[in-house]
Amino acid sequence: MKRFFTTAAIVLPLFVSAQKQEVLKQDQLKTIQLEKGTTKTFAIKLQLGTPYVIHLEQKGIDVALVLRDSTGKELAQMDSPNGLYGPERIELTPMVHSNLIVSIEPLSDPANTSSGKCSIRYRVRVPDDERKNRLLSPKEMKKDLLAFRSIREKANSGLYRYRTVQQIDSIYSWAFSATKKAMPITDFHKIILVLTDFEGSNHNGTRLPFKGNMMFDRTRGYFPFFMKWVDGKMLVNYQGGEIPLGSQVVSVNGIPDAELRKRFYKYFTTDGYNLTAKERLAAEDAFGWLFPFEMGTLDVLEIGYKLPGSDRIETIRMKTVSADENSRRYFNRYSAPADSLLNYEFQPKYSFVRINDSTARLNFRIFTMASNAEDPEFAVFSHYLDSIFTFIKQENITHLILDVRNNPGGNDPNYEKVFTYLTNRSFYENKGAYILFSKIPYPEYIKKESEDKENQKRMVKSQDDYLKSVFTVKQGNYYLQHPDFNPVYHPDSNRFEGKLYLVINEHVGSAASHFASLVRGYSNATVVGIETSGGYYGHNGHYPIEYTLPNSGITTRFSIVHVDQDAPLRKDQPVGHGIRPDYTVPLSFGDFMNQEDSQVKFVLKLIEGMNKH
Repeated sequence: MKRFFTTAAIVLPLFVSAQKQEVLKQDQLKTIQLEKGTTKTFAIKLQLGTPYVIHLEQKGIDVALVLRDSTGKELAQMDSPNGLYGPERIELTPMVHSNLIVSIEPLSDPANTSSGKCSIRYRVRVPDDERKNRLLSPKEMKKDLLAFRSIREKANSGLYRYRTVQQIDSIYSWAFSATKKAMPITDFHKIILVLTDFEGSNHNGTRLPFKGNMMFDRTRGYFPFFMKWVDGKMLVNYQGGEIPLGSQVVSVNGIPDAELRKRFYKYFTTDGYNLTAKERLAAEDAFGWLFPFEMGTLDVLEIGYKLPGSDRIETIRMKTVSADENSRRYFNRYSAPADSLLNYEFQPKYSFVRINDSTARLNFRIFTMASNAEDPEFAVFSHYLDSIFTFIKQENITHLILDVRNNPGGNDPNYEKVFTYLTNRSFYENKGAYILFSKIPYPEYIKKESEDKENQKRMVKSQDDYLKSVFTVKQGNYYLQHPDFNPVYHPDSNRFEGKLYLVINEHVGSAASHFASLVRGYSNATVVGIETSGGYYGHNGHYPIEYTLPNSGITTRFSIVHVDQDAPLRKDQPVGHGIRPDYTVPLSFGDFMNQEDSQVKFVLKLIEGMNKH
């Protein structure tokens, strides 16, 4: 699985005393020869309160970029896993002193080379709130739209997975007609979002070249509440506010709630035709910075709502709030304690709990236990699974609840390893996987982390070489995955043979929905919850590529591998949808108010009913 890393950003109270070092001036590009075991240092002088970026290019040697003060105290370090070539970046804003030392330190790793070159420079970084949301001309937007479609046609094997050529033609005709007048980058971005979402891939994403929430007034325009999606209704998720907790919001400024949510669908991509995730995300996630971004900066809102237990529509006029107040209310939302129980940022990636003598629950919050089968952490995870299933067998646990709610995915072979303990048949990761090209199309538009042209070419070549090693079988217009990369998995001798229950929801995608499709297709599991955002029969995944459009600077990211999952045909699983449960169980109003778990409560009642019989 390709790994992408973001730049480190820091704000430092820097304090450096003067000492004799080679001076690196602002905007000066310095190329140096480095030997393993040596360190090169530079003194740089900065202006207080000004944002900077220090950018280093590795050219044949793996180094760490380190910031220190004059006493040798380390202030920041960056060492991305990009090997001998590519960039290392540190962003900073000095707040106290203006002098510091930059060190370039070759790694002592045996895999590193004995010598190589690096280039380094630092410059003022333009903050997002100072970037220009300039007007794009119709000519510029037309060029970007043509590039966007050409890239999709040549590189995106999922473009026509759920859409016909006529449907794609139609939506691009709409896009061209919508860009006949100049518009800001942010408005053009919304058109690109619609095109991105229309394809129907959970792994699609499109981003502005700057932070959108920095483009408008942060002192006003934000919605005063966050919502909770409860049994098909948008309920106020804040206690002690102007509208009582649990009230249903039915309109905002005369826009009905259903119509309002649809305006935000384009921000939340899903596989196929899935709407469950869009509905929930549009209800729960759209009322942060996306609300003023989509609706404009409003001073006053007229909100229609129903009190809990009432069908009467009340109306209140309210001022919008600042970004800080909106954020405060988010962190103090009523459901925060319950939400955190399903969040991999707050919970272990995997955990086990025995509920009673005959029932246990196995949670998987994210499938990133190991990066691959060679990762030492995979052996740790495998040992953990074997010990758990040994315990289950020894303790005669006959009911096992598998909880993958809110699991966004992860890496092979973590989820396949879990499934070997849950099935009595052999299975593959996929029935087939392919890409559309032998060389990455339009390399001139590939998003470039490196500023060095040779490193840029090397990055594209490295990607091409990797893809050629995996997708080796030419068949018509496709390049098929070599069978060696699709091994067969066999049932574990220690597998569970009792009654299985899988709990899913709208936030299950990528590798987690792939896992759920295996459980749905090749086990005796009873599935409870809400349809997943990830597809049952397949998805586009494994290898993401990101392009930058030439005029707007908008970046678009999609996964290039068309995957047909090892999932048997089922009448209750229509093409273009996620894993559908045997029992659809939304969060109920009572459980929302009591901060209880509707779906696990339902499963426990099923088990109780079975035990009585």
